[in-house]
Amino acid sequence: MFDDDVELDADDRLMKAYQVAEMLQVTMHTVLRRFETGDLPGYRLWRRKGGPVRFRRSEIEALLETWRTDAGNGDGL
Repeated sequence: MFDDDVELDADDRLMKAYQVAEMLQVTMHTVLRRFETGDLPGYRLWRRKGGPVRFRRSEIEALLETWRTDAGNGDGL
């Protein structure tokens, strides 16, 4: 079922909600709420409501890039 010769890149490893919270410097509650609303990409293991949730670091980092703003872009700052 699993190929023992496959090595996962560090960016492809699954992260727990508390690890994503540390990465984003927010609470774990915020991470899980944003996952539930569809703002953060992730995986619910066993597809059960309330089941464990995991996130790919590469997907979180890619999403962060879409949120990047320039200081002088006129966003009211």
